[in-house]
Amino acid sequence: MRFSVTLRLGPVSLLQRAWYWRTRQPVPRAVTPLPTASEAVRLLPQRWAGIHKKHATRHRYYWAPCPLCGDHYGGHQAAGSVPDPLSGPGTSMSVIICPRCTRAGRSVNIPYGELPDHRP
Repeated sequence: MRFSVTLRLGPVSLLQRAWYWRTRQPVPRAVTPLPTASEAVRLLPQRWAGIHKKHATRHRYYWAPCPLCGDHYGGHQAAGSVPDPLSGPGTSMSVIICPRCTRAGRSVNIPYGELPDHRP
């Protein structure tokens, strides 16, 4: 069974650049476009969880606890990631973490060339 995913990439907007700067992540060359409202709301402080929860609910993003710290965050705030502990070592599966944990340097970025190859 094979699956295919197509992502439309575009230039990084000024609001998206601010997001990457704020979460202390390198700015990518291209990104999937977000609605402008989501770009702006995700720049609000994490402690304003009520606004983030309303935005996530209204725009059908997930609202879930961070697997590292337990603080809730919305899908529009997805920042860094860590390897998925349930998939085991050597897989390219990861779990998204909250912006606060990403800023704290808890995110793990695996260089593209070091990702495992799962082709048959």
